[in-house]
This record gives sequence, structure tokens and C-alpha cells, in this order.
Amino acid sequence: MIDSQTSKEVHFPTSQLSKKYAQTNIQLFNQLCASGYSEDALKSIMNSYRLALDLFSGWFRPSGKTFISHLIGTASILGSMNMPTSVVSAGLLHAIYTHGNLGSFYKGRVPKLVRKKIVNLVGVETEEYIFSFTNLKKATLTHKNIDILNSMERNTLVIRLANELEERLDFGLLHCGKDKQEKYSHVFHISLVNIAVNLGYPNLAAELDIAFKENNSLNFPQGLYDENNQSASYFVSPYKVQGYSLQFIRKIKVLSFKLFSVFSS
Repeated sequence: MIDSQTSKEVHFPTSQLSKKYAQTNIQLFNQLCASGYSEDALKSIMNSYRLALDLFSGWFRPSGKTFISHLIGTASILGSMNMPTSVVSAGLLHAIYTHGNLGSFYKGRVPKLVRKKIVNLVGVETEEYIFSFTNLKKATLTHKNIDILNSMERNTLVIRLANELEERLDFGLLHCGKDKQEKYSHVFHISLVNIAVNLGYPNLAAELDIAFKENNSLNFPQGLYDENNQSASYFVSPYKVQGYSLQFIRKIKVLSFKLFSVFSS
């Protein structure tokens, strides 16, 4: 109940797109089944989901949303477009080389041993999409010569577009720190919409346009801003180990990956 004397009632609109895409594993696989993905495809995507679950436990987006929900949402968008199985799987794992419990390998500096392990777990094509996504240059997001890109590069761009749409489906970026919001300009908005059109996905372009406009026009309640002004994804350790040093927790993460490598081989 709202105390009218002390609180101001907030009229918060519902996004046109927020209920269209999955945010849980159950919703995702129900969607993929209904879309006609084969049993082998579903098995492959389930394998990627289980790996994502291992690698992103305890991780959150800057908004406070669980990272795994963001990954599921991205895969859901790709599945709705009937993208190949390897692309949907890569959507579930697109951030494993830059975030999560595997490590932070930027600028393509992913150890060959790590790449080989991921190939063994999810297959060559899915891993190549993940690696391609990791190395996607910002300049590509204003690429005007889409027709010269090969199929791998084009599909990698689609994964990136799905990622950007998912970030805005439920006004997620508005819940982040102000620094995060200020990174996304009107030019970026128009650029992504044009890329989707040039790639041959007018529906995706339309949804990106809607999502950007909804996010940009909303008078967001100041009280919902992240008080820590988070601008990057972060890890929350279990309560029982919060008293330990960050260095100790990092050692535990390294050990966890080593055990993961042994038992998944």
C-alpha cells in the first residue's frame, strides 16, 4: 500500500517486448520445441546451457539481473529468428571468454588450451562463434559494407544485435549506473537498426528501434538507480565466504576451473 503523504506513485510502463522472449531455461526450451528445433539441436543447446550454468553461477549484470537470464534471453531472441543451432548455442555462451568463472580474456587473448576445452564441450562451430563474438571490433558495429562479410561474421553480428536487444527488453540498462547508460547514444541506436536491416532482418531492426525508443523516453525513478553505479558485470560470492579476501576467492575460482577441466574431459 502506498502512503500518499510520504511516497510518490510511480507509473511504470510495460515494455512491448518484455514478455515475448524467454528468461528461464524452461521458457527457452519450450520456445525452441514449439519452433521446431530437432531433438539433436535441443540436446546441443541444452549442453551449452549446462555449461553456461557452471560458468556464470554467482554472476550478475550491472542491473542486478542474473547473467544466466541475460544469456537465456539472448538465445531466445536468436531462436525466435530460427538461427542455426550453433548460433543459438553461442548466444548462451557468448560472454564466456570475457566474463564469468572461466576468466577475462580480452582482445582475443584466449589461451589455446582454454579454446580446445570449449571445443571439446560444445563443438567447433559454436566455439568459433563465441571466439568471433569476443573479437568483434566496435568499428564493425557501424559497418556499412555488410555484403562483404562472410557468414560467420554476419551471424556474429546477429548475436551482438540480439545481445543489445536483450539488454533493453525489460529496461535493464536503466537499472544500471548512470555511466553505463551514457555509453549508448542515438548514433549507436541508429547504427544497430541499420545493421539489422542490411543483414536482412527487418523484424529485428524494428524491435531494436522500439526497445531503444522505450528506454530513451522513460522517466526512470531515481530511487531505482544502482546506488553503487555499477557499469560492469560483477560476481557475488556465497554468504559463507564473503569474509574471505578477494585474493582467496580468485584462487578458489582458478581451482574450480581446473576441477571443471578434469571432470569434463
